[in-house]
Amino acid sequence: MTAHGGQPHGRRLFAPLLILLALLLLAFALRVHDLGAFSFWTDEGLTPARAGYPVAQILRNDILIQGVVTKDTHPPLYYLIVHVTRRLFGLSDFAFRYPSVLFGLLLVPLLYQLGRRLGGRDLGLLVALLAAVNPLQVYYSREARMYTLLVLLVTAMSYVLWRALSAENRQISPISQMKRARRSSLVIRHFLLYALLAALALYTHYTVVFLIAAQGLFWVWLLWRAGQRRVILIAAGLGALAAVPLVPYTVPRLLAGAEANYYAVPPLTMLLDVVRFFHLGLTVDFSQAVVVALNVLAFGLLLLGLWAARPGRARWFLLAWLLAVVLGLMAGSLLFKPMYQGVRHIMAGSPAFLLLLAWGILKIRDTKYERRVQKVPLSPSRGGEHPQISQISQMEASPNSSLVSRHSSLVSRLSYLVFLLLLAGSGLALYNLYANPAYVKDDFRAVIRFIETQAGNRDVIVYNNAVLLPLHEHYRRRPDIAVTALPAYPQFATGQEPELAALARDYDRIWFITDPPADGRDDDGLIQAWLDAHQTEVINRLFPARTTEARVIGYSTRGGVLADARPPAAGGVWAGRAALAGVSLGGPQPLTLPTLWVDLFWQGPRPPAGDTLLFTLTGPDGREAYRHALPLLPADDATRWDDAALNRLSYPLPLPPGLPPGYYTLAAAPSGQEPATLTTIEIGPTTDWPVPPKALFDDLSIAGRRPGVLFANGLTLAAVPADDAVLPGNNLPLTLYWRVAPGGQDLSNLRYRLEVIDARGDVLRVQEDRPGAPWLGFVPGGALLREDTGLYFRPETPPGRYRLRWTLLDGDAAAGEPATNGGVTVEPWPLVTDVPAAPYVVDAAFGDAIRLPGYDMGVPTGGLLNLTFYWQATAEPQDDYVVFVHLVDAAGTIVSQTDSVPVGGARPTSGWRAGEVVADSHALPIPAGLPPGDYHVNAGLYDPDDGARPAVTVGGAPQPDNQLRLTTLALPWSAP
Repeated sequence: MTAHGGQPHGRRLFAPLLILLALLLLAFALRVHDLGAFSFWTDEGLTPARAGYPVAQILRNDILIQGVVTKDTHPPLYYLIVHVTRRLFGLSDFAFRYPSVLFGLLLVPLLYQLGRRLGGRDLGLLVALLAAVNPLQVYYSREARMYTLLVLLVTAMSYVLWRALSAENRQISPISQMKRARRSSLVIRHFLLYALLAALALYTHYTVVFLIAAQGLFWVWLLWRAGQRRVILIAAGLGALAAVPLVPYTVPRLLAGAEANYYAVPPLTMLLDVVRFFHLGLTVDFSQAVVVALNVLAFGLLLLGLWAARPGRARWFLLAWLLAVVLGLMAGSLLFKPMYQGVRHIMAGSPAFLLLLAWGILKIRDTKYERRVQKVPLSPSRGGEHPQISQISQMEASPNSSLVSRHSSLVSRLSYLVFLLLLAGSGLALYNLYANPAYVKDDFRAVIRFIETQAGNRDVIVYNNAVLLPLHEHYRRRPDIAVTALPAYPQFATGQEPELAALARDYDRIWFITDPPADGRDDDGLIQAWLDAHQTEVINRLFPARTTEARVIGYSTRGGVLADARPPAAGGVWAGRAALAGVSLGGPQPLTLPTLWVDLFWQGPRPPAGDTLLFTLTGPDGREAYRHALPLLPADDATRWDDAALNRLSYPLPLPPGLPPGYYTLAAAPSGQEPATLTTIEIGPTTDWPVPPKALFDDLSIAGRRPGVLFANGLTLAAVPADDAVLPGNNLPLTLYWRVAPGGQDLSNLRYRLEVIDARGDVLRVQEDRPGAPWLGFVPGGALLREDTGLYFRPETPPGRYRLRWTLLDGDAAAGEPATNGGVTVEPWPLVTDVPAAPYVVDAAFGDAIRLPGYDMGVPTGGLLNLTFYWQATAEPQDDYVVFVHLVDAAGTIVSQTDSVPVGGARPTSGWRAGEVVADSHALPIPAGLPPGDYHVNAGLYDPDDGARPAVTVGGAPQPDNQLRLTTLALPWSAP
């Protein structure tokens, strides 16, 4: 009979364990999936550095920035743990994040156990599931920081406290002296364990002190009830003693001024963050209606869970856990200075939120139909009392039992619906975390890889924010590139740093990472302003980021140097164009770097806007081995061209890693012109590179958040866009890496088709090219080929998310099925409605929908007159206009003009929004040799289809020929 009756009991014990194991596997999969896909962001970059210090330095909270010792704002326990795990797991991003995965994983069974003790097995299993899929817990389990360790320790603290409270609740008065002593001993044991966990939590994150203070009130009550009043005083003294080592780091911070990245926010915002972030984490748009609805649902469940929490002390226990840190930071912000830095500083209360959510769901499930009852007195009992019992009224007898059953069934189904809605919200947030580039972390790994694949052997990397230097060391692969930061830490920028001139003197290029110091040491951008004024910008690239601007600007320091110019080997003169007067090659000979830098010296008239320059490398056998097209004139070079002097421009030619070593003929030609032979160059083997190609290129597909695509013939593609967000009218750079199948492949007949697909499945754009390079034939197995290309998005492209679809073609036939790989977000142009202060105010109307409040105009310099119009749309223009600027002589003859769609073709007028202000720059050529006299500068708009101009009025007065006279110049120009 015992065996027969024990089988169901065994199943009841085994089933929860089996479910818990499944939840652990789910939690592990969510936390470890693509763990190394995101780059470290700024704070994560400090973890490898500090964890690599000697133990004594970790305990001192020291961080070394540019040789200056500064104090970290976080206590040392987490870094001591990572100091050990880095020896076990390695030094990769995955390895540094893996301890956080383990801490987040351990939270699941711990919350199950706590939930089971609070409200039973169902509560334990439900809160374990919510913790396994909670977007906030998953997000920070994938970050090399201390927050999941903090949450785990706080949950363990709270579990021990609840054990003590539960034991006290079970005591029945009166009790024997022996039982009283046993109860007192149990409380002491629980308290000692709690004190240990609290100390560990305090040495993980300082904000836990508010929770310890709140839960300390429960311990005072417990110890007082247990007769351990002396222990209360001893514990207070020991707690203060344990906190003494932290005083040198906390008290000075508390008394100092406001700190960087700490925000003064209204208390209501912090309370809203409890619901918003604890529920859906950091990877949703909280302004979306569906997200707002889900958060309202979560708030309702939170209140319902508080009401359902039994016994009453459970409610206060969970409420104190949930809000102690939030209220503590509110008070600290009011009394001292802003102390809020986002949800990670209050997430110690997030497990209580999950427990209350789970309790709210179970309350809905367990709600029964409230039948009307009447109190019926019974016969007096022995004690003379008249207890009352509930009897079902006659009108709710058995005929209504089916109605009661149906109602209970509907309520139960409602609980399942609520539960599914919570899971749907988690699913949305987790999808964004894994697949939506809008939520990618600051991609400094891609920034560093980009520089290291482009830089020469005499280049220097300069960070505006010195705190990024430890992050750079973590990702650094090329030791031959110098790295520094300006302003030097902890100095403030002046714009006159002697280091700037020294760097320009000693290096060929300066790679400037623009992320500014968070402590305001260069709020005015003085370092970049000096570089812009004194050096020549050659590369400007923006990378994905959420918390900052991850931009790198490459400057050439050789702009005014002419001594190293050598005449081209042949050609270089084209009718009506600037002549190629010289060439200079950067880098060692033979070239043993990933990129060949070519400096060309031009003389003559300024090249037309948008003109391109095609470079080719031809092998000794006469076969073209490489070609690469670049803009002939950088976009920022509008004021730097001098028709009467040599103009030195730099061009980077990124070489594919599979290019065979040997001698190549380098040639270049403007669009549609015969190539000029520049020189012969020797390409060295990749084995002579500063680091192997594998170290530079292998993880770029991960850095770009683009998984590889394996085509049917074994060729693998990993697409790595430098930026997967683009504005209409702009080109999106793409760098493709092709991995050849192990047995080698003949690529001579292969092409790939790249399609841009909108949300409806329609094809927006199609382009085709050869994988790697057009010259490739048979390539050895496993070779990695690099291809730089781009996607142009027309100005009228609607903002939205677009998918990229890839098809491999063998001849004209598809080699397998198309594969979707990654996507691009076309972002709307920022809506600017404030008219900037302009030196020339005209307030002219151009038709019914466009006005010109003002403009800016320089003086003729280098054969150009630069103008910037500040157009404003008074309504949404229906027509696309071209802007014209004319230089007219006294007889009314046009002697020079420029015509273009606004903003270089990127902002057609039909796309302007009502109230929008558009800054539109133009450069009007001033021809040399004009007869002396007065010349008028006129501007206006016209329809390119029929030449019609909108009516132009100033103050209501019509303007002649529907054009606006801007100024009159006395030419030839001489500075006053």
